Amino acid sequence: MLSAARVSAAGSEPSAAASGPAAGKSAPHIETTALLTSGGDGRIELDETTRVNRYGCGPGPDADIAAFGSSTASVISTAAYGAVERLTGRLAEEAEHESRPTIYRQELERVRHRLIGALGLGETAGLKTIISPSGTDLHRIALCLAAAGAAAPPLVILPEPHETGSGVVAALGGQIGPAAALRAASASRDLDSAMGAPQIMSASSRNADGALRPAHEIDEDISVLASAAAKLGRRVLLVLMDVSKTGLISPSVACAQDLKRRFPEQIDVFVDACQLRLAPTTLAAYLAQDFMVGITGSKFITGPAFSAALLAPAGVVARLEGVCMPRALAALCAPGEWPEDWAVTWPGGAAPEERANFGLLLRWEAALEEMRRFSVL
Repeated sequence: MLSAARVSAAGSEPSAAASGPAAGKSAPHIETTALLTSGGDGRIELDETTRVNRYGCGPGPDADIAAFGSSTASVISTAAYGAVERLTGRLAEEAEHESRPTIYRQELERVRHRLIGALGLGETAGLKTIISPSGTDLHRIALCLAAAGAAAPPLVILPEPHETGSGVVAALGGQIGPAAALRAASASRDLDSAMGAPQIMSASSRNADGALRPAHEIDEDISVLASAAAKLGRRVLLVLMDVSKTGLISPSVACAQDLKRRFPEQIDVFVDACQLRLAPTTLAAYLAQDFMVGITGSKFITGPAFSAALLAPAGVVARLEGVCMPRALAALCAPGEWPEDWAVTWPGGAAPEERANFGLLLRWEAALEEMRRFSVL
């Protein structure tokens, strides 16, 4: 077990029980199962009576559950839980001579390296990886990256709001709920003050009766919206779902490629690949098109809920080098979650606060173990 100071649900600060010079040098003394449900949002908090979260999942392995599905409602496997316990043991040793934020940065750099290797992206030049608690958070971060350096709020185009996560529309609108992980209370106000309220437009993938619309009609709707905004010099964030909750790819990849080719300075494409139901070659192809990609370690990978990462391609990284980020982005990231070698400017010196979310770290450790096991099948 980790020793000394106890942390809050976000895994960032010691409690009142921790005091004195040693407090800043200790990792939390808290059960592994409790850590696994910290540093997310209200969706993974355990009910005091049932001891399961909103998805009906407990914090540890459950031999009575047959894991036939692969969705956010997945229970950690025995193998992944073992990997997590080995990591907590090592963290306890590191806590004897390093601070929590330092340990966190070092461990997330290791996670990045393993993740990029597992995804077959080790040779992708210029790739940067932002670690975050959830797919919802990734959409907020993508919004901030699209808004960086823009004179006006970006237009956000989402192909089908009902095909994605329940909090995604609010996130793309710059809203940050009070229960969100490691979020400063002022973050939502910062988004509004920095760039105004982003406009969200959509092109429905389905008719009123639920039947799918022809793909070319959806593409045409999205192309008209994006082109009109881009021709006015407005920044556009286009969300491409691959795949949605019902297995859709929308808009078509060809539509997104065409818009990016025609308006490279105005249009940013964010691929919502949070289901991670695609091949490494597809991930590499998206990044080669200068598309940002969001993934999670739950769902198909079957790790515990609330581990996510945004893959930023070389073109996006180069565009944002030295650019002043929206102030709210500092509240959305801890320093260890942001790549150390990605040089951006934080407004008024408001860089991300030094803190650690060990729950996020442990959940990624579990997801990486599942990826390792899957790779040898």
